[in-house]
Amino acid sequence: MKLRTIRDSGRGFALLDSMISIVILLVVISSLTAGAVKYMKYNRTAELKTTAALVAQKKLEEYRQQDPASLPTSGSVNSVVTSGGRNFTATTTFCSLSTFCDTNSRHVKVSVSYQSVSLGSLETVYTQLK
Repeated sequence: MKLRTIRDSGRGFALLDSMISIVILLVVISSLTAGAVKYMKYNRTAELKTTAALVAQKKLEEYRQQDPASLPTSGSVNSVVTSGGRNFTATTTFCSLSTFCDTNSRHVKVSVSYQSVSLGSLETVYTQLK
């Protein structure tokens, strides 16, 4: 009786080759996933900062409609503004730069935060035009 021997003909993949390919694929997928998570976090931060700038602009527009002489000459006011389904805290500070505050002008600064994280601020000087 003649025994048959199994010869490696070089066709197909061995188990070890398949396992190495799977490990390489998993490394590539995990690095892509980490990059996607980082991008999503960056995108969310950019969205929050853009919305915060719109909130600050909205508050400044509210004050622009008033006579500058009627605005406070010191202090600050906190208000909650909802935009995009999120509640932002807008802190308006009046006359933090006293050189821009007199009888007909007011320095106004609006700082916006979300969940106690400062996202930015806008400031301007309002004057009474004659």
